[in-house]
Amino acid sequence: MIPCFPGVNPRTFARTTTTSWFARFVSSENSTSPLAPAPALVGVSLAAYVASPAHATLADACSATIALASARAASARRPARVPVALSTSARVASSRVARARRVVARAVPRRVAVAVAIARVVVVVVAIASRTAASLRADMPTVDALALMRERNARMHSAASVARGTTGFAPRASDVFIATYPKTGTTWMMQLCHQVRCEAARARGEDANGEAFDEITEVVPWDVVALDCGQDLDAAQTTTPRLFKSHERATTMARGARSVVVTREPADVFHSFYEFLPAYMGIERGAITREEFAEAIFAGASHSGGFAEHYLSWYDAATASRDDVLMVAFEDMKEDLGAVVDDVAAFLRCELDERGRDVVLERASFAYMRKNHTKFDDHFVRARLAEQIGLPKASTFSVGKVREGGGAVGAGARELPQTVRDAIQAHWDARMAPRGFKTYDAFRAALRDLRR
Repeated sequence: MIPCFPGVNPRTFARTTTTSWFARFVSSENSTSPLAPAPALVGVSLAAYVASPAHATLADACSATIALASARAASARRPARVPVALSTSARVASSRVARARRVVARAVPRRVAVAVAIARVVVVVVAIASRTAASLRADMPTVDALALMRERNARMHSAASVARGTTGFAPRASDVFIATYPKTGTTWMMQLCHQVRCEAARARGEDANGEAFDEITEVVPWDVVALDCGQDLDAAQTTTPRLFKSHERATTMARGARSVVVTREPADVFHSFYEFLPAYMGIERGAITREEFAEAIFAGASHSGGFAEHYLSWYDAATASRDDVLMVAFEDMKEDLGAVVDDVAAFLRCELDERGRDVVLERASFAYMRKNHTKFDDHFVRARLAEQIGLPKASTFSVGKVREGGGAVGAGARELPQTVRDAIQAHWDARMAPRGFKTYDAFRAALRDLRR
């Protein structure tokens, strides 16, 4: 009978005593070490464990270890401390070694032959599977990434939701739209305006927490997707004025409210748009070239149309009524955010105290927004529209609105190929130059004049 502890499998116990306790006993300089088990216990357990021929090699190891212990003891000029029970058990077990080796010698060739046969079968199966997969891929239609992006983007907002956010919406005179061409600084201005109104409300004694939102679109609804997202455009908001996001031109915007508009150098817009839209639509990075993307945008892939048409529609509106439209350049926000905060606060008719202004500057900084990037990654809208757009269930969006390295001035000129930059310039020359704006800098100067 194998000595063991209650609840422990005897063979497990034997394996433990031989591989762990025995080794520690032999290696111990002091036979009275607490690590050394009872010699009889180890010896009897070892004898039981090597009873099977399959463990003949363990008997060999045991004999060698006893010899090592003897040699160590001799070198220390003291008798070997090998327990009698252990030594006897090992000798008994070693008598089975010859028989075990003969059994193994007969068994190994058979096992090797079986293993080789199995390996050959696996190789054949893998080869057949590979050829089948290749055949299936060849038979599958090639997916046009550009067409897929356009198709999904077209489903971004239903016709009913667009109608509700434009002709079907009657905003209040105090409402303010953040009306921008995509990727010109929309989310940045949304955050800035929201923080301005919240800090002004705090200064008035209201309880308006500017950080109490999970994603910015929850507190600044997007006009043409609000219905699809289950938001009520007529509902009250955190505080006044009510704010709405929009990419509409002045000619298609819901009438009756005022608007803050942001413009940006077109090459930078295209670079940011390229980094954002394909990924948002679940298209693998690099599947669409920059040239293909630019051609698609100029051809109307964006619901917002072309950047020049958008800029000019709002410039005309601002020229007609400076009290109703505030136009700000993205580059001005980068150069002097404090001055833009002052202009926006005045336009929103919000009074900021010194503390409130500092809070707005801090929360509208890139560092703050990057640190809290999930508040600005559009997950609120995307999660509600994913099925409508036709995104795969496993699709994730990892770009976000405040990406590392994003928001840089001049990135378009550095990153876009010359052919795309030439196409953008040609678009500008055809539409903006005839209006007296030969360059974007000239247009930006005109916007500053409107704010004076």
